[in-house]
Amino acid sequence: MAVASVILVGGCGGSDTDDVSDEDQIVAVIEQYNTAVADKDGPTACSLLTPTAQNTAAKKHGYLGSGGVKATEREATCEDGITNRYLGEEPIFQKMKFAKVDSVEVRGEEAQAKVHPEGFAAETAHLVLEDDDWKLEKPLPPIGWG
Repeated sequence: MAVASVILVGGCGGSDTDDVSDEDQIVAVIEQYNTAVADKDGPTACSLLTPTAQNTAAKKHGYLGSGGVKATEREATCEDGITNRYLGEEPIFQKMKFAKVDSVEVRGEEAQAKVHPEGFAAETAHLVLEDDDWKLEKPLPPIGWG
């Protein structure tokens, strides 16, 4: 299984970071996101995703694993998706904390970042600018959205 992810750092955006380049904000977002996923910190990870990506996380992974939500109990959330996606695979996902961003390409309000997790091939993450904050639109494998 190819393991790659985008690392995102919260608090990135226009109002608080006018003097920080888009590229630096994107790298920060990717780093925070990868750390949150490795730590199974669903609220932080989901705060770095677009609403579309949050919905995908809930629908694709919110009902997985022994800790997943049963469809009859309640609707799964993005946080459920982040937590449940990685059950039993913690050693692999801990490597996400050490992924490196090889390059960032910004085109207006969209961006791509080439992310290289330790021991795995580089993958491309897609981000969009929403309300002056860079958000992850398409997380990379292992999340499996996109």
